[in-house]
Amino acid sequence: MHIAGGLYILGPMRRPHILTRKSLVWRFFFVFLLVIAVPVLVLGIGVTVAYRQFALDLAAGRIAQTLSQITLGIDEEVRRTTLLTATLSTDTQFADAVERFAGSSSPRLAYDASKQMTERLAAFFNYSNKIGAVALYLRDRPVFLYGNNGQLFERPMSRGGWFDEVTRVPNLTLVLDDFNPYSLRPETRRTLKVAVCPSAGALKRGFEALVVAFQVPFVDTISEYEYAKENEELILVDEHARVILASTPARLGTTLDGSLLKPSVLRRGGATYLVSQSLVPFARWTLVGVTDYSRVAQDIERFAGAARWVLLALLLLFSFYIEMFFRQVIRPIQGVIREMGQVEKGNLDASVRETGVAELSQLARSFNTMVSEVRTLTVERERQERERARLELEALRLQINPHFLTNTLNSIRMMASMSNAEPIRRMTAALMRVVSSSFRGNGSLAPLGEELETLEQYLLIMRVRYGDTFGMVIDVPGPLRGCMVLRMLLQPLVENSILHGLQGLDRRGEIAICGREEHGGAEALVLEVRDNGHGMSAQAIADALAQPPGTPGTHRGMTTIGLHNVNRRVVLNHGAGFGLEVQSEIGAWTVARLRLPLISGEQ
Repeated sequence: MHIAGGLYILGPMRRPHILTRKSLVWRFFFVFLLVIAVPVLVLGIGVTVAYRQFALDLAAGRIAQTLSQITLGIDEEVRRTTLLTATLSTDTQFADAVERFAGSSSPRLAYDASKQMTERLAAFFNYSNKIGAVALYLRDRPVFLYGNNGQLFERPMSRGGWFDEVTRVPNLTLVLDDFNPYSLRPETRRTLKVAVCPSAGALKRGFEALVVAFQVPFVDTISEYEYAKENEELILVDEHARVILASTPARLGTTLDGSLLKPSVLRRGGATYLVSQSLVPFARWTLVGVTDYSRVAQDIERFAGAARWVLLALLLLFSFYIEMFFRQVIRPIQGVIREMGQVEKGNLDASVRETGVAELSQLARSFNTMVSEVRTLTVERERQERERARLELEALRLQINPHFLTNTLNSIRMMASMSNAEPIRRMTAALMRVVSSSFRGNGSLAPLGEELETLEQYLLIMRVRYGDTFGMVIDVPGPLRGCMVLRMLLQPLVENSILHGLQGLDRRGEIAICGREEHGGAEALVLEVRDNGHGMSAQAIADALAQPPGTPGTHRGMTTIGLHNVNRRVVLNHGAGFGLEVQSEIGAWTVARLRLPLISGEQ
């Protein structure tokens, strides 16, 4: 249905797509999956994964923080032990006693020197408040061992790479990557060892190296890690990734796998472990922690399980809601579709029963109202089509006014008796052109230029009838003369000007025909017929334009049916936005203004 010329025109109805219950269910079910189920599922999974990752990162952060605290303690302990060892090596009394012991030539001197060494070492351990032992490496003499725990150094460390490195630079303090107990008893606890080479002079006098071993807490913490039996580990490696201390004895002396030297998630034996690292900067060691994921992820898994149940419950509730929604909506919609099919077949008595659902009840009311309006508009369209056909026939009938034709023939008769035949020939020729123009062409439209030519022939006849009592000026630009207009629109307006406006005027009458193009919104062609005649009152103009078909009225004794006919033809053919407008001032002028669509000859 579309609007044309102010009327509702019914076009062919497009066949509706009849949806079955199954197709509609599947369409809505697909939308439900796409818009609700899948986003909720993805959101739930995303939240669960994000929470799990967050909790995992949080747990890994806590483990890393714990390791950092442990390595901070290790670093402080190593620094303290190194400082104590350096302090002992720079003790002049102790160094003098060691040098005398190393250079003694008799047992008595050796005993006295060793006694003084022992006293200084006892004072050293008393000052340090630690359990430990000392090994003195002397040239050409056995290693001198001393400790406040006799089990720590029951046998000396062999001179190896550490010895070469420490004796290469005098006064160099070296933290040894060796925590092994040099004892004859396997249960002896491991110790932290620091070696130092005394001054160059002492080295020349036979004092080669000093090794101090202390029992420190971190060594026991790593070696006796309480979760080691559950495959969790603490591993201390040197700068070459060699394991120097571990909660798992089998790892000692091995090179650590690269996967354990960076933060990662390790899976082995069907279990998952978090791997974290922390650096001991002073000794250039790295502490590696391997923690069972299940021990830190219990809360995470409980949350994930609860989230899965919540998602399942939401999906079930949504499914139930959608099913109930389908039952309440599908049947009423199918009823509307069935009645639409009846309307498509031409049955305009179809109607839909209103349901209890407010929206569908409104839909049913709207459908019933639409069908009722279509029925009313169909009847109105048929009436208007009959009216248009009647007006077109009436326009053809009125194209040559009977009075005009009678008077013209009478003028021809009078001229034939009074003058030569040439004026009669011209008038007759003009009459024939006007009559021919009325019936020319197959359509109702003609070029404006052709209509103006016909109008000039009509004025030639009217001048013969009324003499030189009026003049006419046509001011229509050339480009507009090619526009298409309804046939015989201007002739009734000019005729009204001559018969109604100028007849009996005490001055020379003037008629002006103007044309212009209007560009205010929709483009339009405006044609005006202006005269300087008697003018019309507002009531006379209203009566002339509203004159019912078939009931001609008069103005100053003349017919005014032409104005109504012209206006109705324009409105019926072009719509309510176009038509005829008449303005006038009594005793001065009258303007009949036509507003037409701008239709080029090419269209």
